[in-house]
Amino acid sequence: MSKEILAVKIQNAVKKDGKDYYEATRGNWRANKERVRKVEYVIGVMNKEVVCVYKPLSWDTVEENGKKRQRFEGEEVSQSTFNRIKNMEEAIIKGFGSGAAISYSTI
Repeated sequence: MSKEILAVKIQNAVKKDGKDYYEATRGNWRANKERVRKVEYVIGVMNKEVVCVYKPLSWDTVEENGKKRQRFEGEEVSQSTFNRIKNMEEAIIKGFGSGAAISYSTI
């Protein structure tokens, strides 16, 4: 059975804003409100490398600079799930469009 994933680029939030991986990965993302509710895993990507994976438990809509954004509350996945997703790193990275900060795909 395939699972919907959301991969997000987090290098700016980590390096420039000083956020940890969880805070950088959880949001605030300009993402489709309905689609994110189907996401099974959110993957944090830094410099074309999968560095963290979380399972969202709930999603909220927040307003940032007058725009609605999505963010989640979640938990870190097991090491075996992380390793399985890490092994798909190349395909996950290819999912990003030119300049895109988020990418949806299925695994």
